[in-house]
Amino acid sequence: MSETSLKGRDYRTGKAIEVRTEQGLIGQILPLQGDPHLPLIAPGLVDLQVNGFGGLDFNHFPFSVGMVDQVTRLLWQQGVTTYMPTVITASDLAIEKRRGQAGRSLPHQPEGGSCRGGHSP
Repeated sequence: MSETSLKGRDYRTGKAIEVRTEQGLIGQILPLQGDPHLPLIAPGLVDLQVNGFGGLDFNHFPFSVGMVDQVTRLLWQQGVTTYMPTVITASDLAIEKRRGQAGRSLPHQPEGGSCRGGHSP
């Protein structure tokens, strides 16, 4: 992995910073001269209960294995870096089918995929 540098404003202070990564991990955070036009840099959001997003529904079975990929990419655009697909209360068979399909989707996530398991009643 290569080194990367991101410039932005610390979400807590609004001050300009440079975040340097090494091998995919944060190596340094350095102060910069202020620039009010830099984007904010903040930790990713975690959503522990996602029934679906952007018109895609984990509770409308059958859904495609690729739908988890679509939801992941849509959530990334909103700052969500980790989430758990949620299956709502239904018959045991319906829950089993939905959870099974979501589980089969995990290996097909984009690199750095955010789906970390599942949540059901």
